[in-house]
Amino acid sequence: MQQSVWVAFLVSKDIVSFVTEIDIDSDRIIGIQVNLPNVQTFIILSIYLPATTQPHQLYQYNVELLHEICSVYKDMGSIILMGDFNTKIQGPRYKFNPTKEKTQFFTHTEGEQSTRSVSWDRARKFGYINDYSFALSQHLWTSEFPRHEINKLIIEDYYDKIVSAIKQAEQETLPYSIFKPYQKPYWNKSLTHLRDMMRLKRIEWLNNCNCHDLKCDAFNHYKQAKKAFRDAQRSAIDEYESAIAQKIENDIDVDQKSVWIILIKRKQKPHTCTALKKDGTLFTDSNDLMNIWYDHFQNVFSQSVYSEPDRETYISDRVSTIRETNRTLNEKDDLQFSYSDVINICSHLKNNKACGHDRIAYEHIKYGGKLLLKHLHHCST
Repeated sequence: MQQSVWVAFLVSKDIVSFVTEIDIDSDRIIGIQVNLPNVQTFIILSIYLPATTQPHQLYQYNVELLHEICSVYKDMGSIILMGDFNTKIQGPRYKFNPTKEKTQFFTHTEGEQSTRSVSWDRARKFGYINDYSFALSQHLWTSEFPRHEINKLIIEDYYDKIVSAIKQAEQETLPYSIFKPYQKPYWNKSLTHLRDMMRLKRIEWLNNCNCHDLKCDAFNHYKQAKKAFRDAQRSAIDEYESAIAQKIENDIDVDQKSVWIILIKRKQKPHTCTALKKDGTLFTDSNDLMNIWYDHFQNVFSQSVYSEPDRETYISDRVSTIRETNRTLNEKDDLQFSYSDVINICSHLKNNKACGHDRIAYEHIKYGGKLLLKHLHHCST
């Protein structure tokens, strides 16, 4: 029997050897694959979608997840959907348009489209990485390496072509993670505008100098935009908290059901236990952990450590050696990257790091394929 919080399968012992569990990261959708002898494969999904008392964004998220699962397994066999969809035909949650290439079903029409970013976890899980690598290679196939006189404009145009190919392959093959408004119910259009302004100022700062000089106008404009966004975000959170408190106070004697729904949602989940080992002893108490870290950081930059003459001499000599090495390399202009160096560097890039102003993440490079790495190697040399 496969089960989750909301749904479960009870499989007969006569066919259990022909049943394979489908790994789905959801507590409302589970699935099994049935491979009976001399019979087509069946993909059976059991579903329990959120009720109308739940946020409509949560309902929409689960429907989109269901649509993605069906698109992955549709070529492996017949898909059977069963369960409770918590919707009515021609009701507010129903939308069906048979003229579209991709059928949209049970989608909620409320709310606006949110800013999306690539869901690399789902891409790795459902095997979209190979599709992305193949699509990117197709888009880069017609891109030629610059072979004539190289200047700044040619390099920038070459780089723009690479970025354009990456973004096009991303849109064609990779799944997106959609912002879930129910996780930030305080969000409003003003915050979206301030956030976009902050990002714009950050891009201008990065393109201008990327320094941290307080006298730099680009850096100051970015910091001011960031402060304005953070202040507005804190204010919106306070207003939302006040509105919730006022609603509870007004409804406590009238509609206790809605009050308990709010209280249950806001109930904090238990924190996981944190442990730290010091001098062979394992500490789990929060006060002990804070004292350990307090003692550690108090001694990290203590004056006694850096006032020793031998240590100061060592640091000075080491810095001088590094500077001299870099100066020599720059004079000889022999700093070259081999193709194997590029492969080695890109294969060890870390996941889930912030994108730059071009919205290219490490994963775009890491999973881009050999042709992309050849273009990057040519661009660096």
